[in-house]
Amino acid sequence: MIDIKTATKKASDYLISFYPNAKEAQIEEIEVESKKNEWLITLSFILYDDNPFSVATPPRKYKIFVIDTSTGEIKAMKIREFK
Repeated sequence: MIDIKTATKKASDYLISFYPNAKEAQIEEIEVESKKNEWLITLSFILYDDNPFSVATPPRKYKIFVIDTSTGEIKAMKIREFK
C-alpha cells in the first residue's frame, strides 16, 4: 500500500501535468475508501489568467483524485462539487 504522502505527491504531479499554470495548490481533503482500495485526495488551486490588467483573484478550483492504494495508479480526476 502506498502511503498518503506518496499518493498526495502523485495527485499534485498529475494536477500540474494537466494544469501547468495552477498556482497555490493545497490539500483540502484526504480519505481512504478501504472497500475499494482507493485514496480520495481533494486539491484546490488557482488558475491565473495572463491578463496583466486583471485585478481580481480568480476563484479556487477543486479536484478530487482517485488513486489505487496498492499501485499508486491515478484512476480518476473529478470536479469537486459542493452541495
